[in-house]
Amino acid sequence: AVTRDVYNIGMQSVPKTENNKKILGCEKSLARQGDEEVIKPGNQLSMLIETPIRLEDGTTKNISVLSCAAPALDRETQAEFKNYTSKDWLGRITLDRNAYLKSLLAIQQHIILSAKEKKPSRVVLSAIGSNAFLNALPFDQRKIATKMIKYVLADTARELCNMNISIGFTDIDEQFWRDINKI
Repeated sequence: AVTRDVYNIGMQSVPKTENNKKILGCEKSLARQGDEEVIKPGNQLSMLIETPIRLEDGTTKNISVLSCAAPALDRETQAEFKNYTSKDWLGRITLDRNAYLKSLLAIQQHIILSAKEKKPSRVVLSAIGSNAFLNALPFDQRKIATKMIKYVLADTARELCNMNISIGFTDIDEQFWRDINKI
């Protein structure tokens, strides 16, 4: 992950380049340096991190957390925004469904490959990229992106179940997961 800038959610604050250098080993991301390859659909970055958690009884347990980066479509100024959208002559934004699906399928493969490597008894799925990451899309295009996310996550859950891995869902949005269970 040495090619990523350190930002907080929503890019509300931009770190000093020396912080990036200290933390990540580089001052600017490759995308911000003009390397278009790193932000193309299908080149999503995920990091598998061993993370200790404290259980209710006070003991700790190491779990594997796969942090997946969905396309950042929360602001038109995001470097990758142009790779997933287009504008018509009236300035209306349209989601490039093929490009977006390619990115979702890359994330799906990261999840499946991580599960094959780690062989967990359970995987907890999150609503990857379905909320704030879509903020710059018009409502109708957000609906399309969200539906695509739901179908890919439903397919991911089926694949994990076929590997005898039980599935859990984050509790952020119950309706989101009910919709996935119907697919």
